[in-house]
Amino acid sequence: YLLGPTRKLEDDSGIDGIVVEVKNPATAGVAFSMKDEARKLGKEVVVVAESVENSSEFFGSPTNSDSVFNYRFFADILKVVQAASKINIDSLKTSLELNRLRYADNVQSSVVLPISTFDIERAFSAVINFNESSNRAQENKRYKEIRPDIQTDSAIDYLEIAATLAFTFIGSPMLCYGDEVGMWGAADPQSRKPMIWNDLLPYDKECDEMKKYSSSLKRSSKVDSDEANDKLHYEVQPNRAVEKFFKGLLEMREDNKELFTSGTLSYTKFPIDVRDKVFGYSRSTSNKAVSVIINFSKSKEKLTIPLPYRGTYYDVSKDEPFYGSSGYITDYEMEPLSLLVLFKN
Repeated sequence: YLLGPTRKLEDDSGIDGIVVEVKNPATAGVAFSMKDEARKLGKEVVVVAESVENSSEFFGSPTNSDSVFNYRFFADILKVVQAASKINIDSLKTSLELNRLRYADNVQSSVVLPISTFDIERAFSAVINFNESSNRAQENKRYKEIRPDIQTDSAIDYLEIAATLAFTFIGSPMLCYGDEVGMWGAADPQSRKPMIWNDLLPYDKECDEMKKYSSSLKRSSKVDSDEANDKLHYEVQPNRAVEKFFKGLLEMREDNKELFTSGTLSYTKFPIDVRDKVFGYSRSTSNKAVSVIINFSKSKEKLTIPLPYRGTYYDVSKDEPFYGSSGYITDYEMEPLSLLVLFKN
């Protein structure tokens, strides 16, 4: 049943390969049979283990899986990022390190770090529902299904910070279709909604129950309030700011594969007066580097930012130059709840 579709890779279907999710090592034989069949056709099948508890035992040798899903990474990061008003920088570093150290050094860069899948809630919705015990809207009547940037202007900030950690830390980040344009939704089935296509705009409006939201939002011009039916109606549209942001991250990774597969990780040391507000790290090779700096504070912070190398860096999202000829960027005023992704080629 599964080898049949694998053989169809020989056709000119536009399919580059197949990812096979293996939930149990005992049933992995068929996945490796598919892999062998694809190789005969000059194609590729990637076997990705989905075992949550013992996945590291099923990963890292030619007879085992090529990779493994680490679902905990993004969930753990969100818990810390969403508590930005009372964030503990040490907790964030500990969370990153624990997720990395679950796997052997030689396979860490191959571990898949999904920010969304079609089974769990969308990452964009997760940032406005972090206190909810269930991410299934049919089970949790408090779950906010609204487009997140309507609920709060900071939703994009939280998404970009959490996603940047996934895209620049050690591992292989993965987007689910639509994440790159800010698609939203609770866990299955909402997370499986059709893609928002530009050529099909405008879409019909979506709605959610009014009682979940504040009075100020109900009166906002961003929504249409239907008090008779207790509904808020809102536009369905891609988020261009999110799309631009992900495009910059993806292009940076694609153009600098060595940096993100084998670049050395170093945490940035800040002065003691900002150490509990600002977090950063860098990835570097002999001639390239990327530095990530995040201000979790609710106020502007004036920073001296240490850099891996001297020279000119560019902010990935703004293409703005930063001059670090001394090995530092001095007296930089960083906006509240903001990030810098500085790249040096």
